[in-house]
Amino acid sequence: MISYTELGHIRKLLETEEWGSILIDKRAPVTRRLFIQRDDKRYCLHYMRSGKTKPHPHKYNVRVRILAGRYKHHLYLGGNKLYSEHMTQGSGYEINDPLLFHQVEIEPQAYCWSLMINDYDFDYPHPDCISTAGNDLQPIEPQEKAWLMKEFRKLL
Repeated sequence: MISYTELGHIRKLLETEEWGSILIDKRAPVTRRLFIQRDDKRYCLHYMRSGKTKPHPHKYNVRVRILAGRYKHHLYLGGNKLYSEHMTQGSGYEINDPLLFHQVEIEPQAYCWSLMINDYDFDYPHPDCISTAGNDLQPIEPQEKAWLMKEFRKLL
């Protein structure tokens, strides 16, 4: 889980202008990501609207907290669904095994604001990990980035 101490640290980071941005629009759901690297952690703030990801693993330990909105979260192991859960404001989860796949499903007309902390790389990441690197993704326009920063400051 993400501690209140970490949330306070992220609030302070939001006072800086060091955050990068990327518009992830090559797959569903379209995601606006703000990110900053500090020490061994990468902090990502996501704003997503309706859509469904494909089940996918991560190459690092991931902790997520829903700041506003909702989505349905599915967790898989070896192609078998372990569970599905409705995630809403204040809820969260951790992906702490390189063999776990997860899927995010945001209903039509719904949205979600979330915080994701990437803690450390797994020693043996799954070969099916997806990445935003090398996908010709663009930064978010400055006006929209400023709006996102303002909204995330309210939520944190």
